[in-house]
Amino acid sequence: MLRCLFILMLGLSTMCAAEGLSAQAHEADHQALRALRDELVAALNTTDYTRLGQCLAPGFNLTFADQRRFTDLTSLASYQQHLHDEVGITKVVFAPEVDAPATLITADTAVATGTSTDRFEANDGSVTAITSRWTATMVRHEGAWKLSAFQAGVDLMDNPILHRQRQAMIRFAVLGAVLCLIVGLLSGWWFGRRRV
Repeated sequence: MLRCLFILMLGLSTMCAAEGLSAQAHEADHQALRALRDELVAALNTTDYTRLGQCLAPGFNLTFADQRRFTDLTSLASYQQHLHDEVGITKVVFAPEVDAPATLITADTAVATGTSTDRFEANDGSVTAITSRWTATMVRHEGAWKLSAFQAGVDLMDNPILHRQRQAMIRFAVLGAVLCLIVGLLSGWWFGRRRV
């Protein structure tokens, strides 16, 4: 009986020690994942594609809130240039926040979710903040954590772009009503004057 109790205690202490080592390993992984997030954000905010490339896993897949998908840095750089030259976006500042520490799916795969309130500065001086929801998958590649996949989306029913469109429609409707009233009053005055 004493022997069984000793074996049980030895087994439990071994499991607890292994769990403690696992928790330490997970904490090291979480620190490395936070460092990867910080490096990715810094690279994106400074449009440093060399630095960004060092954070991405081979075969990466990035889909941003506008649903544009990128699998190579050249197309991402071209898109940024398109935003600047044709859309008038001079600067984008990404500010992601995680919901909770990343979930380690396997020893070499982690998934994180969160939100990001990103600022888009236009060449006319206007600034638009858009909040998106995102999911990221990171993989350990050659001993270091890398971003493998990223997907972001915005609320289609409630976002600053829709608010601006609604405000513009209201302004045009009010302007149209005022113009119709003026034309009606002038027409009435003009045609009423002719009868007399």
